[in-house]
Amino acid sequence: MYSIVINLTNPTLSQAVGIGFIAGITLVPSSKSAFPLGNIASELSGAITCCILVKAMLRCGLGKWKLRPLVTGFLATMASGGVFTFILKIVLGLPLHVWLYAMLPVVAIVGALNGMITFLLFGPVRKLFFVQEDDE
Repeated sequence: MYSIVINLTNPTLSQAVGIGFIAGITLVPSSKSAFPLGNIASELSGAITCCILVKAMLRCGLGKWKLRPLVTGFLATMASGGVFTFILKIVLGLPLHVWLYAMLPVVAIVGALNGMITFLLFGPVRKLFFVQEDDE
């Protein structure tokens, strides 16, 4: 969801860090992971990645590119999932080949799904985000 928020608001990098931290800290209590605090680092990295990508795309004139949410959602998830699974690799002492050939392909699949979800939800959320109430 932070990918949608960052695409809508184009926050500063420090604001994106705040968004990522909040996203990560809210996942810690419900995480079934071997290292729940890894969510903080992973969501921070995903939000920062998304923010940098959005800013780069806006500067390159791709602000209205319809696939921007898909690309940023995918790449932010790749960064987030890559960091999270690498932390798990270290915490659990897993061999590098397990991370490369078992964990990263799952991250790529989840990234593709998240990119599609971000793309599909961006339009409706954007409409809701920019609705102005009538003064009655």
